[in-house]
Formats: sequence, C-alpha cells, structure tokens
Amino acid sequence: MFTNLRKADPTLSVLSITLLSLTLPSPITAVPAKYYDRRLSLDDLHEHIVILAADAPNVNDILSRIDLNQDHEHVTYVYNNSAFRGFSAHMNASAVQGLGLMADTLYVEKSISSAADHAPDEGIQGHLGSPTSFAQVKAGVRESALPQGNNSSRPILMQRRGVPWGLERISSFHPETFDRHEDSIDDRAFNFTYTYTDRDGVSLGRGVDIYIVDSGIYTKHPAFGNRATMGWSCYPSIEDETGHGTHVAGIAAGDVVGVASRANIIGVKVFSKPGPDEYKTGCVMAGIDYIVRQHDARSGDDREAKGEDSKFAGSVVNLSLGGYEPPAAVEMWHTVLRMAVDRGIHFAISAGNEVKDACEMSPSQFGGISDAGTITVGAINISGRLWKGAVKGSNYGPCVDVYAPGQNIISAYPPPPFRNSTGDLLPLGGTSMAAPHLAGVMACLMADDPQLAKHPRLQKKRIVEMAFKTAKFAVMAHSYSMEQLNNGMAEDQGV
Repeated sequence: MFTNLRKADPTLSVLSITLLSLTLPSPITAVPAKYYDRRLSLDDLHEHIVILAADAPNVNDILSRIDLNQDHEHVTYVYNNSAFRGFSAHMNASAVQGLGLMADTLYVEKSISSAADHAPDEGIQGHLGSPTSFAQVKAGVRESALPQGNNSSRPILMQRRGVPWGLERISSFHPETFDRHEDSIDDRAFNFTYTYTDRDGVSLGRGVDIYIVDSGIYTKHPAFGNRATMGWSCYPSIEDETGHGTHVAGIAAGDVVGVASRANIIGVKVFSKPGPDEYKTGCVMAGIDYIVRQHDARSGDDREAKGEDSKFAGSVVNLSLGGYEPPAAVEMWHTVLRMAVDRGIHFAISAGNEVKDACEMSPSQFGGISDAGTITVGAINISGRLWKGAVKGSNYGPCVDVYAPGQNIISAYPPPPFRNSTGDLLPLGGTSMAAPHLAGVMACLMADDPQLAKHPRLQKKRIVEMAFKTAKFAVMAHSYSMEQLNNGMAEDQGV
C-alpha cells in the first residue's frame, strides 16, 4: 500500500518567517564543530538533516528544544526506525548551531539539492532488432532446463534464450570468451541466454523485496505482472516522471528482461522531474527510514500471527544515485548505511558516471574495504571494458567492488506522456543500469541461501568471490583491478 509521509513544504520567504527561538538543555556537552555549518546567515532558513545519538530521548523532545514539534510545517520528515532516529526541518542558524552543541545529536547536516545522474539513451541495436514492445520480446523468449547428467542432487539449471546481453554476461560459464571481441552487440560470442538455478521454485529472488530508490515505478508495466507496488514518495505524485526508476526496476526484477524475475519490487520515489533540484538528500534519508521500518515489519517474528507473508526472504535496496557530499555529511551517510546494513538490509549502489574515482563520491565511496557493508557497482560495456559513453563514463577505483553491464541495456519504460517515443522498452546506459544487475543477483542468492539473506557483509564477500577477475585496466596512469559480476555460473565449469 502506498504511503506518503512528506509534510507540507513551507514557503521559505525569509521576510515572512519569524526566527525560531532556541531553548537549550542544561548542562550542554559540546560536540565537534564539524557537525554543524557556521556559514549560515541568521536570516536564512535551510533544510537540515538531524541524526540523534543512540541514547537520545525521543525525536519530539529534541524538537521541543528549538520550539518545534513533528507536526510543525517546518518539519519535513521524522526518522524513527530501529537503525537510526532523527528528523529533517527548515531551521535558522541559531537552531542549527544549538542542535550541533547538544550531546543528544550525532549529526546536523544541510540537506543538499542535486540532479540525478542520467546517462543519455543509446540506440537499440543487435539481436533484438528494434523492439518497442515487451510483448514482442517475450514472445521470442524460450526457457528450458539444462541436462543434469549423473548428478541428480544438484539444483536444476535453467536457461532463458532471447534476452538482453547483460543477463548473459552476468551468468556465463566462460565470461573470458567475451573479452576477445570488439564492442559490438552483434558479436558472435553471445547467444543471448540467461542461465540460473531453480531450487524448488524459490529461484529468481522469490520472497525477496527489492526497493528501487529512484524516480518511482510504472507498476502497470507488463514486465512486472502483479509484483510491483509503489511504497513511499517524497512528492504528492507517485508517477515515474523520468522513466529512470521503471527502467532500473526492470533490470533488477522484470520478467524476461530482468535478473530476479520472481522478486517483489517496491518503488521509493525520491526523484522528481529532471532539473537542478531533482532530489534532496533529506528526502533520500526519509526513503531509507521507510525501508528500514518495512524490513522490520516484514522480518518480525510475529508476521505469521499477523497473517503476513511468511516466505519473506530479505530486503535489497538499489541506489542508482549519487553526488558530492561535504566531508561531515559523508560521515553521516556512512553511519546511517552501516546501521541499516546491521539490521540485515542489503545495498547495491551505482558508482556514478563522472569518469573519476568513486571514492570521491557519495554514497559510492562506501564500497570496497569500507565497513559500511554496502556494494558499489561500476559499469562495463559489451566487451567487458570500462563503460564510456559519448559524454559520460563509469567511475572506478578501490571503492568499486564489482562491475556489471551498463551499455545499451534494454529494459522496461513507461508509456507516453512520460517519454517522447512509443512502446514500453528502451535502452539506457550508465552505472544506474549496472547497479540493478547486482541487486537482482543479490536477491537470487538470498532466496537460495537464508544465511546470505541475513548477513549482508557475508553476501558482499560471496559476491566478490564469485566475480570474474579480468586483467587490470589503467586510468590516468593508475592501474585498477576489475571484478565482473557473475551469479555463480562461472564457478561451475562441469556443465
């Protein structure tokens, strides 16, 4: 069921707003000055994210100290889940600085407006011809089981023929064969077949909730059947106004074109229409708050008593977003994501499309050896090289855990009026398309292995172990390793 917890967005006319008075508790224990912004004018109001310390009193108590409450029009979001607590509010400099001095606040950071990193459309080529219809593609797909040989105890291996190239790339028995060929979608190294395990009908992510934190999802798309819902939105509208979220959801879990074709898909809308203020970080934080609460409700011991789905297998979050954050805000996001991972929630994060070190961007910098437990994904092209489009290209570096297909990826797309062409399929490129390949693989592994589902850091280790190791590549005189995403088929050479 869709919920919209966003409060009324105030009109931020400084002349019409009386400065908030400040009531500080006594005594006050100072915290480092880096946790608040001293550059604010006293006459300015800006939305700030406030994260409370673990032993802090309830959110309303903190709000009351600056003459606010959670129903006040200047309070945009309240975060109250098992991983972290806090709020976002439009506040003056006095309130911001006062909160920064309180021992009960862990972080007080400005909510930053940013534009989503959309890569341009890429022309449809190759084996699928020029499809604009999901029904057209589905009609040409064939699924069958591979022979088990003498080992009848092993899981059945299934193959789906006639799929986008990315699905074959992540499920190949011999990924090295692709790297000998040129960058052509007509390359004969591909037979456009997706291989996966079938374990008593629980394969392909059945029971896993995949949260698409993005622009929303066109839930009526035929690729989703009845598995897609809109769960939460920062905005009054739940429509996917850019198509980005629908495309990402299709890669992660769409029928035929997606990886985890039996997983549940839940839209969390944090992007609005394209532009410089396409999303705010306070809104993204609120989306994660919603996800943690939903995960707790779905994984609670009493869910069967409540009549809820007892076959829930876990939660995966896809974050195909990013941007620069000031150092202190990076610390805040690291803490919040780490605490969500500690609750058993898995994160697939795009590396970004700036052709730079992913360690310089947030939240991609929380991959690699970071203790956050999230997984950062770069993009490769069809020949297994680092993806570079006409204008943008994949980020790289030690914070990138794995690389996944990100060139000319065909997936679901909303119909008009949310696009300029007809049909319900479209090819896009970028790390935004690479991340949901990982989200889908994670969901498939979780459906098969409850231990991986419960322990995101264990699954991260498994993902890296299964990755196909290729030759190192060089960027700006630096050499980087490349681990290419694989769903485990490359480990099984005996089929």
